Amino acid sequence: MTTQGHLTLSDHPDQDAYVLMEDGQALMHGSTEDLARARRLAGSTGALLWFRRGGKGYVVRDPATLQRIRALCAPVSQLGQAQGALGERQGRLGEQQAALGTQMAAAAARDAAAAVAQARASLARDNAAARTTTPVAQQANATSQRSTQQRIEALAAQQQTLAAQQADLAAQQAVASARADEQTRHIMREAIRTGLARPVAR
Repeated sequence: MTTQGHLTLSDHPDQDAYVLMEDGQALMHGSTEDLARARRLAGSTGALLWFRRGGKGYVVRDPATLQRIRALCAPVSQLGQAQGALGERQGRLGEQQAALGTQMAAAAARDAAAAVAQARASLARDNAAARTTTPVAQQANATSQRSTQQRIEALAAQQQTLAAQQADLAAQQAVASARADEQTRHIMREAIRTGLARPVAR
C-alpha cells in the first residue's frame, strides 16, 4: 500500500484529519489509526474520503468530490516522486564515492607496504636497485591516487548540486502541501454543508 501526505504516529481523536483512499493508495493528513479507519470503510477496492472535523467522522464517496481532491494533491505527489528520483541519484553517487574511497585506501596501503619494503631492502643489502625501483612504483601509485581524488571531488560537486535541487523541491512541496491541505479542508466543509459527507462512527 502506498501512503502519501502527513502521517502522525499517535492518534488525536479530537483533531481534524482526512484520508483519501483509492486503489490501495492513500493521501492523508492524520494518524495510523485514521488510516486504518479509512481502510476498513473503503474495503478492498472502494474509493472514498474519510475525514474528521470537530471530533465527528464523515465519509464522502461522491466521484466528483474525490476527483477534486486528487487534482489538488497531484502536484504534491509529483514533487514527492521527483524528490525520490533525486534521492536515488544521490544514492548511486554515494556508492561511487564509497568505491573510490576504498580504492584510495588500498592505494595508501600499497604505498605504506612499498615504503616498508624499500627500507628493509636498503638496510639489508644497501641495494641501489631497490632504492630506485620502489619510488617509481610509489610515483605511479601517487598519480593514480590524484586521479581518484579528482573523481571523488567531481562526484562531491554533483552531490552538492543534487542536494540543492532536493532542498528546492522540498520547499516547493511544503508550499504545495499547505495549499492542498487548506483547499481540501474547504472541500470537506463544503461536503458537510451540501450533505455529500455522511456521518460515521469515529
